[in-house]
Amino acid sequence: MPSLSVKRIQSTQEEGMYADGNNLYLRVKDNRKSWIFRYTLNSRRRDMGLGSAKVLSLAEARILSNEQKKLLLNNIDPIEYRNKQFKKHQEQSLQKKREDVTFESCAKELIQSKCSEWSNKKSKQQWENTLSKYVYPFLGNRRLVDIDQNIIFECLIPIWNGKTETASRIRQRI
Repeated sequence: MPSLSVKRIQSTQEEGMYADGNNLYLRVKDNRKSWIFRYTLNSRRRDMGLGSAKVLSLAEARILSNEQKKLLLNNIDPIEYRNKQFKKHQEQSLQKKREDVTFESCAKELIQSKCSEWSNKKSKQQWENTLSKYVYPFLGNRRLVDIDQNIIFECLIPIWNGKTETASRIRQRI
């Protein structure tokens, strides 16, 4: 049976853990109030933070607590599950960022990284000039994931017949 009420949560100032029931606790510490889901799994007691009591209402904290109980019933550690979900979300976000990278931004980053390898400034200038003149107008704004051999071929064809050596260098740089 739940023991906390909205009024009691608002009036509680003394530091400590206040049980609501069903593994849900209100933690008051350093003038902050937060929701804790306390559980034992494999003989190990764990406290899982659910969020600030300023952000999550009592009803929302109870819902979150019940979700964690369901995980426990399936012998899933709620903290480990949350960490895996967070990591999965980060990886998906990173993958999305990778998918949104344009050819031009990637090429410019590559040129900057290779500067220390080149023996003179002329190499950097040649890369920048040829890519700016021949490649960026065609490939610059395209996402890397959208570029394939056919698109590169289309980019090089106009150059190939008149400037074979330049086209060959551009192909290597692409």
